[in-house]
Amino acid sequence: MWRDLLSRFGQASQLVVSMQHSMHVDAHLDRVLDQFAPSTIWKYVATVRQFMSTCNDSGIDPVNITPVQLADLLMTASLAKSTDGGSSHQTTIKALRWCAKMAQITTWDFFYDPIVDSFLKQKRLIDRKEAPPLPLWTIVQFERRVLMSSCPESQVIILGSFLLMCWTSMRFADMQRVSLKSFVYDPHSLRGTCWRSKTTVRGQPFGLVSSGLMSEGSFTWALKFLWTMDQILTRLHLDDLDFVLPAFRDDLLVVPLEPMSYASALQHLRKFIHAPWRTLDSPIKHLSLNYSLHSLKVTFLSWSNQLAEKILPELRMLQGHHRSSAHQSMRLYSRDDVLGALRCQTILRKELLRGWRPMIPLHRGGQLPMVEPAVQIELFRKQADDLSLTWFACQDHTPLPAPEPQTNELGDSSDSSASSDSESSTASADPAPPTRAPPQHTAGASDDKYC
Repeated sequence: MWRDLLSRFGQASQLVVSMQHSMHVDAHLDRVLDQFAPSTIWKYVATVRQFMSTCNDSGIDPVNITPVQLADLLMTASLAKSTDGGSSHQTTIKALRWCAKMAQITTWDFFYDPIVDSFLKQKRLIDRKEAPPLPLWTIVQFERRVLMSSCPESQVIILGSFLLMCWTSMRFADMQRVSLKSFVYDPHSLRGTCWRSKTTVRGQPFGLVSSGLMSEGSFTWALKFLWTMDQILTRLHLDDLDFVLPAFRDDLLVVPLEPMSYASALQHLRKFIHAPWRTLDSPIKHLSLNYSLHSLKVTFLSWSNQLAEKILPELRMLQGHHRSSAHQSMRLYSRDDVLGALRCQTILRKELLRGWRPMIPLHRGGQLPMVEPAVQIELFRKQADDLSLTWFACQDHTPLPAPEPQTNELGDSSDSSASSDSESSTASADPAPPTRAPPQHTAGASDDKYC
């Protein structure tokens, strides 16, 4: 797309002129765009191509367009946007400025003129559309489902990927740029590196507390997810995989493996968001269209903001992978950016187990009112002695310490819900400490819901 676009400019592009006698044109052109994310390049190139097509339809030479002609086209496009779904003023102008700079188009030096710049500085107030955070009820249902022995392989991978996005506050596109060889698992955390993200070409580390919300033993949703992925990679004899969520078709893994598309992942999220495996009605089944994949990223950030008195802004910034110019040098030489995120997640987990519940932020627009369903978090202890990872790097499994010494632990499975469709027993805020060591969660009559 980029080379095709450059060919349309011809001699008007100084970049094309300078490359005419080079023996490494492709390498030079690739290096020019290497600093941008693929999604950004695709968006800007597609917008410029659409703009040039509009110019040709209007009888205007796109290379020699004047500021007044550009302003007229932007006004015409705004009137037709409701019918053709065209790009906004802001996107079009930003894409044209980007193209003029990258392709060095000398005739496009007027994009900062007042008449063009005025489209970016309108004072008309427009309410921003924001992805709401997922309810705690949904996160708990995802984790419970992954821990069930009856959970199929496809759901373990898909729901586990959604939980990974939620705990690490990563974008979907960033999660699909993660080398699985970078995963390192220990009894307390899962860490990895995104080899490229929306905000940086150098990659960024991420980490999550492996215990999740429900596990106090070494058997956790993160280990179940890694073990399932370990079996797939070993079965297919793969040396590496540079994305986390593979594509599924009719609940079957697509082979050879390919990354799941955004549209397919969004469809799965809105299908699973109300836990269709339960026989009871979902309390949020009428709200699934309000959520997007970006809701996974903002969930923990929204919750941590509500605990501002206990979670420092620096920790919340690290959880969201946001950069601070004041600490840039310190972060460069720290060699481990995930410790702050792990502390943020640990505080959130502790407060949730104590009984604190997040609130739904103010709802935007005229959709149905959003509510936070009541949820009870089940705690259980089980060791993962029968699960071993061969493809991933990991340490020996050891029991995780309970987050609070006074927190009750579930013993026999008869103390927990007898069915996966019923709600779990709650973690009390101030329970009495046990008088004896809690029994291990061993196999029993109703224990098969956790594998």
